[in-house]
Amino acid sequence: RFNARKRKIGLYLDQEDCPIFEFQTSCRICGHDFSIQTDPQNRGFQYGPGIRKQIRTWDAREVEGICRNEDQGQARAKEEQPDVLEKLETRQEQKRVQETE
Repeated sequence: RFNARKRKIGLYLDQEDCPIFEFQTSCRICGHDFSIQTDPQNRGFQYGPGIRKQIRTWDAREVEGICRNEDQGQARAKEEQPDVLEKLETRQEQKRVQETE
C-alpha cells in the first residue's frame, strides 16, 4: 500500500504462526527513511528512531452524522429522505392542474 519493504525479522515466542515483520519506507515529504516493526505482544507496532505515532483526537459532538444509537440514525435518515409517495402525489396533482388549465 505504501511501497514499503517488508521483511520477516523473527518469531514471537518462537511460534511459526506469529512472525515479527519490519516495514521500511521513506517519508513522502522529507525523504527520511524509517522503519516500523509489528509488536504481537502488545498488539501494535514499535516505531523506529526518529518517528512517533501520530495521535488524532476529535469530539463526536462536533462531527455531524454520528449518532449514539441506531434509532436516532434511522430517525435522522427518515427526516433527510423525502417521502416517495408524497413526491408521486405532488406530481400527479401538478399534472391535473396543468390539464385543467
